[in-house]
Amino acid sequence: MWSDVRFIAAIPFASAVVAAVLCGYLWPKRRNPIGRWVLCLIAACGVWSFFYGLELIVPQLQAKVFAAQFQYVGIVFVAPSWCFAAVYASGLGRYLSGKRLAALSAIPVLTLIAAFTNSYHGMLWRDIWISTDGLPFLRFHYGWVFWLNNQYAWALLLCGTILLLRNAFAGQSLYRGQRVFMVLTILVPWVANAAYVLDAGPISGLDLTPFAFVVSALFLVLSVVRYRLSEVVPVAREFVLEHIDDCMFVLDMDGKVIDVNHAGLAILGADARSVVGYPANAVFAQVPALKRLTVCSDGITARFRQAVGDVPAMYAAHVTSVKTNYGMPLCRIITCWNITSEIAAAASLREREARYKDLFEESPIALWQEDFSEVRQFVERLRASGVTDIERHFVGRPEAVVECARLVKVLDVNRAALVQHGASDKKELLDSLPALFTEQTLLVFRDEVVALSEGKTVFSAESERKSLTGKVFWVAVNVRVLPGHEDTLGCVLVSNIDITKRKVAEDDLMRLGLQVRGLRGGKQTEN
Repeated sequence: MWSDVRFIAAIPFASAVVAAVLCGYLWPKRRNPIGRWVLCLIAACGVWSFFYGLELIVPQLQAKVFAAQFQYVGIVFVAPSWCFAAVYASGLGRYLSGKRLAALSAIPVLTLIAAFTNSYHGMLWRDIWISTDGLPFLRFHYGWVFWLNNQYAWALLLCGTILLLRNAFAGQSLYRGQRVFMVLTILVPWVANAAYVLDAGPISGLDLTPFAFVVSALFLVLSVVRYRLSEVVPVAREFVLEHIDDCMFVLDMDGKVIDVNHAGLAILGADARSVVGYPANAVFAQVPALKRLTVCSDGITARFRQAVGDVPAMYAAHVTSVKTNYGMPLCRIITCWNITSEIAAAASLREREARYKDLFEESPIALWQEDFSEVRQFVERLRASGVTDIERHFVGRPEAVVECARLVKVLDVNRAALVQHGASDKKELLDSLPALFTEQTLLVFRDEVVALSEGKTVFSAESERKSLTGKVFWVAVNVRVLPGHEDTLGCVLVSNIDITKRKVAEDDLMRLGLQVRGLRGGKQTEN
């Protein structure tokens, strides 16, 4: 009889050994939420199996009860660990706050306390004895705490299973296989546990649950080998939109690709099975820019050229980290988007700007590009202080006009403007701006500021100017606020056409007219 018991006890001990090996494999993955809870699940199963094997081989009632009590260190945490792993696997881990975890653990902790204090109250086991009919198994009459924990565990099992089944067909085929194996992993031992609790097993009194964990362990091993259960964590399926045009790659904290959308697969020219679950360095071997991003800090953006099919394109890529509510790193997301059209548009814009620059520089008319934004702010401050008539204010305070002239920023001048003022370069001209004004120039500038302050976008006048050599000449001033800058006056184009010869001719004609009138007046006097 005892030889049969020892043979049977070898199976739960083997289950404990398998669980220990799997725990060792999963330990480096404990930073991953699913990996952490799967680790807790397997550890709990291992404790349960080990102490059940111990219960089977010890002959004394007190020793068997002692082993049964320690089984509950694992038993009470199997269902919660399973449920929490399922919640994270379904992308709902954000709802598991610390307070909710504590509340969900209340019944398991109560049951564990009841197991070790059962001799005082009998709420977990009302009666305990060793079976005399057949093999010497420990038998129980269960109390209300046992049934409370049993039903609670079944409820958690049901919730976790529903979550996984709900999502089993929502993601990529690789995830469906992963979730099916997770369901099979836990359903097998729980079917065996139901048979034991309902005394419906093939051998009365024999708890088949630890035996079933041998089969469950096989499913786990297959999941780890085939689907990388602890490494392939679909934490991003709730956050990554499958049908967006941008490419998205989700990496776990160990540098493995755990999710990718269709656009990402297209840029790699691969399918999900050859990408998901594999190291990013291998996946991105043909795209060095993405490979470098896997070790970069958050916020880094890179550009690279990649052909999708036979169509070459330019892409920009950005890397960022996703963290839990408690600041724990969850995964890293690399986003890529096609910037081919943006680059083409930028090149076209640069070409147009170069063409405008050539037209500006080579124009035979003197051109000034000026910024009147501070002048506008100055006028607005005057209005805010109670000035209602800006023109009258400037007429009575010439120093305000001088201040406005000082506030104008000259953004650029062309070659014709340099020649017109006798300057060798732009720096020499801009450094000598005050010397270019005469009293008449300030009067025209005053009228220009008044016109712009009234919302006008064009202004024309004739004005005196001085060259750097002190020579006074006349120009026809034409001012235009460029489109898009009407509110700020940030870009105003001023053209100065030299009209000195015309002014001289007009003066000569005027003098000649005066002389003619004087001669006519003299003749009339003689007569």
